[in-house]
Amino acid sequence: MSEKQPKQVLKSIFRGNTDYRGVLAILIILGLIISLLLDKNEAALNLGPLAGSAVGWYFADRRRRSSE
Repeated sequence: MSEKQPKQVLKSIFRGNTDYRGVLAILIILGLIISLLLDKNEAALNLGPLAGSAVGWYFADRRRRSSE
């Protein structure tokens, strides 16, 4: 007869919902700052609107969740 293998369950370190949008916004802002410091204008032109959208997305949802 074959032996049953126990199921492997990976448990998260964090309990509850995790929100990585703040980290994503910070990484995009850091990329924008680094590209500006290194005088990479094309990268800065692409990251600028993306950084603004990421920060706006994070804070708009954060404000919505705090009002609920």
